[in-house]
Amino acid sequence: MNDDMRTRLRSLQGKNGNDRCAECEKPNPQWASVNLGIFICIECSGIHRRLSTSITGRVYSVELDRWSDDVVQLMEKGGNHQSIEKWAAKVPSCWIRPNPNSPYVCREQWIRAKYERKEFTADTNNDQPYISGSMEGYLFKKKKQSDEYKKRFFVLQNQSLKYYVNDSDKAPKSVLAIAGVNVTLDVPGMENRPNAMLINCRNDIGLIRNIFVYGDSGQKIMDWFCAIRSSKMLALRLQNPVLYTHELAVLASRDFTMYGDMCKMPPKQNKFQKRFFVLDGNYLRYYHDKKDALPLGEIVLMGGDRVDENVPTHLREYINIFMLHTSSRARGGFPLLAQTPEEKTRWMVAIHLTIDKLGKFPQQYTLRPSYTDDDSDSLSSSSGYSPPLTPRTLTFENVQGTNWGATRY
Repeated sequence: MNDDMRTRLRSLQGKNGNDRCAECEKPNPQWASVNLGIFICIECSGIHRRLSTSITGRVYSVELDRWSDDVVQLMEKGGNHQSIEKWAAKVPSCWIRPNPNSPYVCREQWIRAKYERKEFTADTNNDQPYISGSMEGYLFKKKKQSDEYKKRFFVLQNQSLKYYVNDSDKAPKSVLAIAGVNVTLDVPGMENRPNAMLINCRNDIGLIRNIFVYGDSGQKIMDWFCAIRSSKMLALRLQNPVLYTHELAVLASRDFTMYGDMCKMPPKQNKFQKRFFVLDGNYLRYYHDKKDALPLGEIVLMGGDRVDENVPTHLREYINIFMLHTSSRARGGFPLLAQTPEEKTRWMVAIHLTIDKLGKFPQQYTLRPSYTDDDSDSLSSSSGYSPPLTPRTLTFENVQGTNWGATRY
């Protein structure tokens, strides 16, 4: 590529929204779909390559491919802003546009809905089945006590979500009020199932129940995701008639703020136990396994809580440890042990920002707790670590006996 061609491309990348991926808005995209005249990131470029060549044409690398004058002229006639005006003119509010961290199915179905199915163009009738907030069909659901998945018949109607063991059953196995349901496509533990979705809702005794499902296609699971969001928006509108549509869309579902493995120490014990933690709104839940249906407990975060590194003397031998001080545990706080220094920082920042929001906007961010953490779960002594009498430098991997790549100092 000669200098003139490179200069023209560089100039194009700074115009018409081309400095961000046309699909997920990742900064500085280095790939392009010539037929569509858009610049895209490397992750979205892989999905574009799977589209028909009549739609996206050849996908070019800005740096690696040879660009002819004709191809550069095609790009000069297009642009990311023009593409949005054409292909994303009428996006239903129940859809969530992908971001750089979105799961693959979210990116893929956004791109296919735009260009293959033309669901968002200005002349679309918006007659997609998910818009009504009603849907029925089969999904594969994880069994509560095992990792086995069974085909179940789900029905979404009248602001409730039901599922049946068989579609001929007269009574549903479970009924969830849609106003209390959350749904996400960012599903911990189901990375090997790209068409996965997590549905959760509090049960009759106040515990969050996780329902793990997947569909036999990306389009099916995205239709269900949008249908549940649409149904919840209708339910929220009945409760909050003064809210605008874009405000209802924000409240219709949420992804987890953060999740991952940490160790915790129950009260009156001197051993750490590995748990899978999920930061969801102002709840920090912990599970024995990331795909458990029910948590072992949850810590309710409130304004005025804090995280710091003021660790009790008897725990200072541990690396990557920090303290969470909450109103639900007036004395001592919760000692938490992260896997690496980087994970420790990420957890502390995420929890601090959540608490900070709770202090500034309590009505917006505080979810009323149905129960509080009593930190009473325990496993056999073989699953925990008892600190030795001889001082040592201890990390997450020492506690678990597994090399997590933690840094020792």
